[in-house]
Amino acid sequence: MSLLGAVKTSVYIYLVPVITVVASALILHERITWITLLGALLTLLGSFISEKKVQRKRIPNTLPKLQ
Repeated sequence: MSLLGAVKTSVYIYLVPVITVVASALILHERITWITLLGALLTLLGSFISEKKVQRKRIPNTLPKLQ
């Protein structure tokens, strides 16, 4: 069994309301309003951004070497 890091755990916690909205629409036939949809999309976007790996460009060293 491996342990999840704090960032991965927080992403799962942030997805709980989105899953709840979908489940309530499917099971309880709740209406999804535009503000609920917007909130779910922002939550998913934030989770995606937090999980995205940043590719850093390697900056060449242009400074002269000291001897």
